[in-house]
Amino acid sequence: MVRSLWLGRLAYPTVVSALETGLFEALDRGPATVPKLAKTLGVPARGIEVLTSGCAGLGLLKVRGDLSFEIAPAARPFVVRSSPYFFGAQLLAADGLQSSLRRALQRRDNKPVAKLEARSDAAVQAFAQSMEAHSAATAAVAAEVLDMSGVSSVLDMAGGSGCFARALERRHPRLRATVADLAPVVELHRRRTFGRVDAIAADLFDAATWPRGHDCVLLANVLHDWDEEGVEKILRAARKVLPPAGRCLIIEVLMDENRAGPKYAALYSVSMVLGDWRSGKQYSYADLKTMLAKAGFRDVERGPECGAFHSTIVARKEA
Repeated sequence: MVRSLWLGRLAYPTVVSALETGLFEALDRGPATVPKLAKTLGVPARGIEVLTSGCAGLGLLKVRGDLSFEIAPAARPFVVRSSPYFFGAQLLAADGLQSSLRRALQRRDNKPVAKLEARSDAAVQAFAQSMEAHSAATAAVAAEVLDMSGVSSVLDMAGGSGCFARALERRHPRLRATVADLAPVVELHRRRTFGRVDAIAADLFDAATWPRGHDCVLLANVLHDWDEEGVEKILRAARKVLPPAGRCLIIEVLMDENRAGPKYAALYSVSMVLGDWRSGKQYSYADLKTMLAKAGFRDVERGPECGAFHSTIVARKEA
């Protein structure tokens, strides 16, 4: 319920942005794919992708077998301007979040707003607290449902406060866990109790800085922050530091394969264009399976669900 309330704030600006860009008018002329809509509306494809997914997750659009979108019949009378029942006039009073989303959808520079290393201690602390609030409950569930047999040590890469590593160590006392993250995050959490978990400064995109000696790399709520190129670079680094037959464990909120939902994932993807990372989005299982294969992993499988929203993916390095 709390997560739904948190993402619910994005439903209104998503619908208003669709109205402002002319998305519904374009689709009223006939079904269209994301590339066609991007060209027609003059909006970057990434902006159209998250906007159509968000509207589909809200039930306003439907996706067809060829991955084109069309207006849901029940929604058409209220979202198309030519309809006598058009409700858009009630929605077009923009607020601050709507203005931010409007700018974000038009953004063509997907680089992060600012490096975390350059932020103040207070900003780093606020970011870390937000991430722990987002992940702590999922970490507790993950520790219960994940099969960690055959794993002796876990590297929780970009692990922030270490909530996943701590949960796994509590559930599996013989497991050794290490959290690796940027130096400001590691230093912040050294002031707190990590328990038996080690904490080491490392760069997510520089495999040379990743700690060695672990037979499992955990990437929990990490990959959605980056575009495909960034994800593949992270996965190649994970494969490089793993021993033969080592395991890569991914925890993410996954999109449906047709990118029309589920609602939580679709709105989460909208939130990514508003976030500081800019390049991120929610991926589907097929997306990540393809990128894992490109990075050299094999035996990719979808694992257990971690609560109502998060899913797991397990892959192995060749023996």
